[in-house]
Amino acid sequence: METRRSEVWLSLNVVFAILDSPTENQRVTMTTTIIRLFLLHWLVFSGSLGLVAAPPKSKEREYSLGPLKIDEFRGEVEAQNNTTAHTATRVRYQFEFAFSQFGQQVTVIVKSIELRVVFLPEESWFGPDATPELLDHEQGHFDVAEINARRAELAIEKAKLAGRMISATGNSRQAAHQAIMEKLNEIGEQVDKQIADENVEYDRSTRHGFKYSEQSELRKIQKLTLEALGEELGQLNPKFKARALRARRTDFSSTP
Repeated sequence: METRRSEVWLSLNVVFAILDSPTENQRVTMTTTIIRLFLLHWLVFSGSLGLVAAPPKSKEREYSLGPLKIDEFRGEVEAQNNTTAHTATRVRYQFEFAFSQFGQQVTVIVKSIELRVVFLPEESWFGPDATPELLDHEQGHFDVAEINARRAELAIEKAKLAGRMISATGNSRQAAHQAIMEKLNEIGEQVDKQIADENVEYDRSTRHGFKYSEQSELRKIQKLTLEALGEELGQLNPKFKARALRARRTDFSSTP
């Protein structure tokens, strides 16, 4: 078994990584290659601008570190943006692939997938007029991204248990790899759209955090949803148990 690792940064328009062509001694009846690949979709969300693609330009802060703090919003307030606060998040994807070759036919199967949500401090801001209640609203945007990441992971885990694996074929490893990347990119775009749509509805329902009763109610729902998803993921796959424990140990959606 040949093992290779690669890391690739991708925008919403995927740039396909090219695998080396197999050498003569690799052209056997069946070859299997395990490749770990990190696929990235980034997104920036604000109440007025919605979802836009943007290249990564700052350090990331893991969702698992707990609730956001005001001093973590380190970006400069954009003069042309009329929002009081702005939260930039990114969904990071980690995949493990298995390649099998039978003659000229190459099949690639996604063996595992994990989505991680991160916050971008240098691309997020908290204006001087912002209040602690607004910080909780911004945490809600972070939670929306995490909720949708967990939903996607849960759907993929359930499909895998039912024998429905994400796979693709081609007449070469390069063609099979490109085909599977197209499928994975579709998943990423679906998750991004769900996050964007829910963020828009969240801002509409709470009037960007200024309808306090609606804000409080939605934050409670988000907390319960996060905990339920974490528990179910932990039951399906041991690697998600730590996430479920963090959800119980840390109140990610506390209201000031």
